[in-house]
Amino acid sequence: MLGKIFFVLLLFAAPALSAALVVTPREHIEGTLREVSGDAVQFVALDGKERTFLKKDILQVFDDDGKLIWQGALPEVEHIKSAEPLAVNHRFIRHSLWLNFSFGGAASGIYKQENDFVDAQKIYATYADGSTQYAASSMLALGFGVDYAYAYSPQHSNLFSYCYSSLKQSVSLGSNGYPQFSLGNEVLTRIHSVFFGKEFHYYPSAEEATLDLIAQLGYSVGAYYPQATYRDYQAALIPTPPAYTGPDATLLHGPTARVGGGMTIHGGALAFKLAAFYQFSWLFSAYQPWGNLAASFPVQNYYATASVGYGF
Repeated sequence: MLGKIFFVLLLFAAPALSAALVVTPREHIEGTLREVSGDAVQFVALDGKERTFLKKDILQVFDDDGKLIWQGALPEVEHIKSAEPLAVNHRFIRHSLWLNFSFGGAASGIYKQENDFVDAQKIYATYADGSTQYAASSMLALGFGVDYAYAYSPQHSNLFSYCYSSLKQSVSLGSNGYPQFSLGNEVLTRIHSVFFGKEFHYYPSAEEATLDLIAQLGYSVGAYYPQATYRDYQAALIPTPPAYTGPDATLLHGPTARVGGGMTIHGGALAFKLAAFYQFSWLFSAYQPWGNLAASFPVQNYYATASVGYGF
């Protein structure tokens, strides 16, 4: 009986123990907490071993209720920077070949002289009701070409081009509901041009379509057939005007430049492009019948193209 009383008194004399958790940078230890002093923590682990931790080595101490009773200096948390949007890396084909078809018109230089010459003749026809209709002149250029494009980035390409254009002048009578008939329809110029320049691509929404801007310099060589249409209809006029006595054709050549813009639809290796161009040339002629035009003169062309391309 005395032994039992001694054992109970011993339990009341021992310091109170509490279930706790000690967290260090390397481990979490569960057990009972004996004492928290000024610079140390005395702890009994679940395996019964007593351990003493210096507070400078402890991150946190929790009691058996999970309540934080002491906290040291926690390591700094590295904040993750918000992700910045990455630039879209558009897929592109390095090499491409294009076949072009074009149609358009021309102004200034020899073309203006040819139209003015028709107007100056004041060719007319009188109809049964007494109406008078004067001749009108129009021009249409048709052509084709090939391009080779080398893309050194999704947005930029080097562009090498060859173009052939044949421009025909048509002179006709009749309009405003009166019967029309053609006086003449002949080719005035056939011109070959080579170009080198840049093509710039803009992707508005998807890789399947681009908006394109083209700028090129080059050189043109071709043939001019002076007053070819006049020679076609001159004999049919009453009274008959003087016949043309100059050469049938003469050489044209000179530097040229063009700018254009359009849209390309991409579908794998194949692509389709619609574009419009303005071209300015300074041409030299060995012969021209117009006294008010120098041996060299500016010429302006404007035309649209439809192109089919293959990339590799």
